[in-house]
Amino acid sequence: MLIEELDRLRGGIRPLNLDMLRAIIRGQSVPEDFPHELAYKCMVAGIRHHDGFALEIRGKSLHHSIERAFHARDIMSGRVPEMEKPEDIPYCFWYPDVPGQDTLRQLLKDYPTVLMRYQVGRACAVGGYVELYKELDILPDVSIAEEARDNLPVSKDIYELVMNAPSYTAS
Repeated sequence: MLIEELDRLRGGIRPLNLDMLRAIIRGQSVPEDFPHELAYKCMVAGIRHHDGFALEIRGKSLHHSIERAFHARDIMSGRVPEMEKPEDIPYCFWYPDVPGQDTLRQLLKDYPTVLMRYQVGRACAVGGYVELYKELDILPDVSIAEEARDNLPVSKDIYELVMNAPSYTAS
């Protein structure tokens, strides 16, 4: 069963034009159609890594993952997008570029949800924004600790805040 599934997947990828996929990732080309899910994933990578590409092609796709990539690219570029539903909020808006603190503060103002506070907390951990992180007043979170541990030296302060926070248990 697994072998048949792998053969089916391989058969779907073989006819794809790899040069076209590379150009999409580099932000150099927009395909006329999307013959495979892999083309969408390449488009998301191109949008996240190339602001000019994202601005040029915005509105040409209604695929939800691409719309979230546009939102992430906007945030990383210092623009706060209009996100009408919770599912419009990108999971990661701090890679490959960390948004500035002003942008993160505006996100918190425009989208005052618990989810956004934790997302901004992760961005603070990556960017080393210790004071902004303290203002969030959020519970310790392992994903924030991991981001802080693995990024800038100044982020270690956030790592220490998370790791040294008191723990609470249910009685």
